[in-house]
Amino acid sequence: MKRLFTALALFLVTSTTLMAQPSLPLTYAHRGCWLSGDVPENSVAAVEMARRYGYPAIECDVHFTKDSVMVIMHDYNNMKRLIRKREGYAPIDSAMKTTDITFADLRQNYVLASKNPHYRTPVPTLVELLKACKENGIIPMLHCNHPEAFPVAQRMFGDDWVAFSGVDSALHEARRISNCMIMMSRSQTSADSIIHDMKAMGGRVGLSSMNYEMFTKEFTDSIRQAGFDLQSSIFPTRPEATSVVNGSSILLTNRAYMPNPARKPYTSMRVGKHQFIIGEGTTIQSPDTTMYGACVMEITYCGTLNLIFNEKDTCTLTRSELGTDTYGVRHFRKAPKVEIMSLETSEIKQGRLYLYRF
Repeated sequence: MKRLFTALALFLVTSTTLMAQPSLPLTYAHRGCWLSGDVPENSVAAVEMARRYGYPAIECDVHFTKDSVMVIMHDYNNMKRLIRKREGYAPIDSAMKTTDITFADLRQNYVLASKNPHYRTPVPTLVELLKACKENGIIPMLHCNHPEAFPVAQRMFGDDWVAFSGVDSALHEARRISNCMIMMSRSQTSADSIIHDMKAMGGRVGLSSMNYEMFTKEFTDSIRQAGFDLQSSIFPTRPEATSVVNGSSILLTNRAYMPNPARKPYTSMRVGKHQFIIGEGTTIQSPDTTMYGACVMEITYCGTLNLIFNEKDTCTLTRSELGTDTYGVRHFRKAPKVEIMSLETSEIKQGRLYLYRF
C-alpha cells in the first residue's frame, strides 16, 4: 500500500543558502516571463516581469503586419488565442493573420488577452519590445526568419543579443552584420553534422531543439565538449529536468526557475533524511500564498524520484549513486507545494525547498 509521509509546512527555516552547483544552466524566458491569465506572452509586461524574476534573457517572435511593420506575436497565422477586440474586450470571430491587418488597425482596435485589465495592452512592435529589454537589462533572443529584424537589434544592443532561427540563410545574414550569439534550430540530425554546421557559422554559436529525445548524455557531452552551447527549447517538465541533469547550458522555458545570485530566496523548507520503497514519498507545502513567486528544490539522493510542483509540473530525477540535483518552477497565486514520490527504492540524504517572491 502506498504510504505518504507529509511534511506540510514543517521545518520552515530562514536558511537561504544553496549549495554551489556551477553546472546549472541559464534560464531564458520563452516569450518573456508570462503568467497564465495575468501577464500576456510576448508583451512589454512579460519583459518587465522577467527582470523581476531575474531571467537574464527573453525569447520573442517577430512577424510582419500587412503594411510591413515588425510586431511581436507568436500565433501569426491565427491571433484569436492571444488578442481581443479593444471595444468591449470581445473575442475575435475568425482566424486572423498578422499579414491580414495593418499596424494602425492592430494598434487601434485590438489588445493582448489577459484576465487582468492592467495588462490588456497593444501588441508591441519589435522596437518597443527591444526598448523594454534595454531598459530592464534583458538580453533579447529574436526568434525570427526575417533578416530585416536583425539590424534593428544590432543598432540597439551591439553584439549583446541572440539570433534564433531554423533558417540558416537568415542566421548567416545575422552573422554578416554581427558577432551576436547565433542559436541554430535543429530537430533531428547527428552531433557530428550539427558541430560541422556550427563551426561553419563561426563565432558564438549554440544549438536549440524542441526534440528532447536528442538530448541524451552522450549527445549533450559531444556538443558541449566541442565548445558550443546547447539549449533545450520549451521541453515538457520531465525531459526539461532531465536535460538539466544531462548538461544543457540553456533552458528556453515556459516554467523553469533556477537559482540566480541576484535573487535570494526569502525562506526555505527542509526535507529530512528518508529511505523510501516504491510508492512512498513526502510532501512539502508553504502556508503562504505568493502572488508572483517561484520554488526551487535542491535534493541529494540516489534512486528515482518524481517531483510534482504545485500539483501540475512533474519531473523525474534518477541517480544510481548519491548526488545532488536542482530544479524549480515559477508560479502565480500559489502556496508553493512539492510532492516527492519514489519510483523505486530510493534514499534522500537531504533536501531543501527554496521559496522566492517577486
